[in-house]
Amino acid sequence: MLPNFLGIGVQRAATTWLHDCLSEHPDVFVPAEKELRFFNNQFEKGMDWYESKFEFRKSESAVGEITPLYMHTAPISRIHECLPTARIIVILRDPVDRAYSAYRLLNEKFKGMSFEEACKSPRGEFLSRYSLYADRLREVYEMFPEDRVKVLLYDDISAEPNRVLAEVYEFIGVDPRFRAAEPDKRTNRIIAPTIQSVLRKSGMGWTIRLVKASPLGNVIRKWSLRETQNPSVRETAFRDKLRTTFVEDICQLEQLVHRDLAKWRQ
Repeated sequence: MLPNFLGIGVQRAATTWLHDCLSEHPDVFVPAEKELRFFNNQFEKGMDWYESKFEFRKSESAVGEITPLYMHTAPISRIHECLPTARIIVILRDPVDRAYSAYRLLNEKFKGMSFEEACKSPRGEFLSRYSLYADRLREVYEMFPEDRVKVLLYDDISAEPNRVLAEVYEFIGVDPRFRAAEPDKRTNRIIAPTIQSVLRKSGMGWTIRLVKASPLGNVIRKWSLRETQNPSVRETAFRDKLRTTFVEDICQLEQLVHRDLAKWRQ
């Protein structure tokens, strides 16, 4: 009943897209509830509780779950202790873009702060910290053999979603020829984050994904993105300055994943 693969990160890097595409494959079981957060926030509930989340599995050969915060906050040693033979999937995104996306999603938390103010505030220090990948990925490689770790790039998903999905399916041992219904669709792109927060607090959070997947979602998305499509000069300058703080981490990451990430440094 326990997973044989885990998607552990990172936050704001198409993990909901991956969860949705995996759920369509006839040989893959993932719980309808994304982000079980067992290894970071729910561990005290015990393995029986965790195993119960997979009780509706039928004959699927690949069983897993995706919680992007595992990469940022869960002890990798704990994951290895409980699931020593699991395959690990990590999606990485341009660190500045990832931090900015998280800022936009959680804008209510920052109560009117600019991106720069949020990053420099105690409540927003995680925005840049969660965009440092090398040390955490190195820890993953120390616990799991490299052939059981699949690192994906958000850029590749945006450019070639079908190819990336085929690689993931093959990695977890299912038919890579399967095609998801809408691999180009991202249902978790940001739509009016303040409205989302209100819906969640009122117990109507379940409606968010329905709206995102509907034609109305496209209208709201275009409306809510108008301001960010033309960022201020000040904000652009800060993003450029922030990027320099990630250069060393990116260089280390290139050695770990054997990819040229020069675009992330520029």
